[in-house]
Amino acid sequence: MSGVSQKKKVTSDTETLSNTVLAGGYCIGCGVCTAVTGSKMEVTFNESGEYEAFGKESANPALLRVCPFSNHCTDEDTISKELFKNAEHHDPRLGHYKEVLAGHVDEGTFRQEGSSGGLGKWILHELLLSGAVDGIIHVQATHPDKNSSPLYKYEIQTELSKISQGARSAYYPITLADVLNELKNLPGRFAIAGVPCFIKALRLLCREEPVYQEKFRYFIGLICGHLKSRFYADMLAWQFGIKPGHLGHIEFRQKLPGTNAKQKGIEVKRRDTVEKETRVKTVDTLFGADYNLGLFQYKACDYCDDVVAETADISIGDAWLPNYISDGRGTSLVIVRNSEILQLLKKATTSKRIILSPISADQAAISQRGGLRQRREGLSYRLSKADKENNWRPLKRFQPRSLWYAPNRKKIYDQRTILGVKSKKLFMDAVGHDEWMQFETPVKKMIDQYKSLYKPSHLTRYKRGIARRFNRFYLSILRVFGV
Repeated sequence: MSGVSQKKKVTSDTETLSNTVLAGGYCIGCGVCTAVTGSKMEVTFNESGEYEAFGKESANPALLRVCPFSNHCTDEDTISKELFKNAEHHDPRLGHYKEVLAGHVDEGTFRQEGSSGGLGKWILHELLLSGAVDGIIHVQATHPDKNSSPLYKYEIQTELSKISQGARSAYYPITLADVLNELKNLPGRFAIAGVPCFIKALRLLCREEPVYQEKFRYFIGLICGHLKSRFYADMLAWQFGIKPGHLGHIEFRQKLPGTNAKQKGIEVKRRDTVEKETRVKTVDTLFGADYNLGLFQYKACDYCDDVVAETADISIGDAWLPNYISDGRGTSLVIVRNSEILQLLKKATTSKRIILSPISADQAAISQRGGLRQRREGLSYRLSKADKENNWRPLKRFQPRSLWYAPNRKKIYDQRTILGVKSKKLFMDAVGHDEWMQFETPVKKMIDQYKSLYKPSHLTRYKRGIARRFNRFYLSILRVFGV
């Protein structure tokens, strides 16, 4: 899985962030490069509504070592092996781990106010309550007063009462740049929650900058499908009658009565103070809301091979399994790597504060099979395409492969990439002309093409029909002879 070799130009020591990661569009906007001593890097929104780093002085070797998509950074296997060498288990899909669990919080409003089963907010609350940390760092909704202000950002919290204000799930671009700058001169130890590439970047930063090694005590990983441009939120709000530039708040995972875990509610409010009405619709009633279509996806997400935050002390996500999906209150998938956090969970389970049951690594992988397929089979195919086109791309833990996959699977991966890229351009054009259908019409056509690739071919349907007719004929013969 590791030790992938490429052409010399791909791994040259003369690489800089500017002519590799940034030029190739692989920046995730995490902002960790801004925290390196002497760094002149900055992070801002690009024209596609994504956070992106920029800076003229990008040849500093330390910048290359902390960037999660650089070819000079340490990979997830090496990081996690060093951190979790006492973990009893290892699975190539989940990384190192002590236990895999599924369940929910059974006290307070954590489950209702949190994503899935509420374990994310509960863990942060417990770490602060117990004194294990002096503060927690998580994503919170903002109250923007101008068009360029982000709707979500990282904030440091030291008060228990404010943890519940954290976002359920923010399908919105986030950066660590500001909070890392604030944290540098703040005393204490902290727990931070983040998606896999952000956690990896922070682990790399801790190896490079001792001051952050002292600051971070626990890393809470969020199982991730991919990150979205801010256009995703604007697209949803536009369908409520709130045009881009006027969205003041969006809740991506409202839990509504009588729904299952996949029927998320979208809640929006206008930015101005004239209209304070809150509007809610279920995700299935909004065009393009299906997360798995990949609209407005960061390019970097197509070149990530960590679904479950393998370098985090604990990873938390949705337990997308048949026996849990029917419960609209949500159920958490939990992958534990840290002994102290495992003991915290066991103690709370014994006292019935939380309900957790062990599940197998296979069950955990099944619950995330779409993401794993995209970051394993799909990634290998995309790597082979980049190499064939002689384009720079990040070194990954998986070999580039193309011939192994059926032509239809390749078309699926290609069409998904097209949806991610073209949706941004089409949305910008639609906003510029103030015409929604200029976006919906061409994107709907691409979505229909994408979905049609999952349908069996005429030849496959014909073969299946022949097989069914043969089976019916065979059964009728058996009945005639009384078999």
